[in-house]
Amino acid sequence: LACVIDGSRLAPQCKEAAGALFDVLSLEAVQRRSPALLVVLSKSEARGAASPESARTLLEAEVQKVRLARTTMADTGGTGTKDIPGFGAAGFSFAQTRLTTQFVSASASTPQLDAVRSFVLKHVG
Repeated sequence: LACVIDGSRLAPQCKEAAGALFDVLSLEAVQRRSPALLVVLSKSEARGAASPESARTLLEAEVQKVRLARTTMADTGGTGTKDIPGFGAAGFSFAQTRLTTQFVSASASTPQLDAVRSFVLKHVG
């Protein structure tokens, strides 16, 4: 699996990315197969672009918020909600999922794609 986020606009895109990741990671097929997950922060050459570490922290917090919102909606609506591994007492962490997860910076304008290439070679066919 791959999720590409504009590293120069992480904050405004993080909520949407967290919702999409929660939806995908909640799928039974994804949980059963436990594929590797690559989160690519594009535009790493841009001034103020997020680091992989800060992106991980922010995205984990947003996934936790998505889960809490959806759990609350499911509780009030009387329907069950899908869940994903990775939720501990302190909140969501990619480290607690069964997925090998890697955050990398990349840039197409300054050919900085080595981390992406390395991940794909290691985890894809």
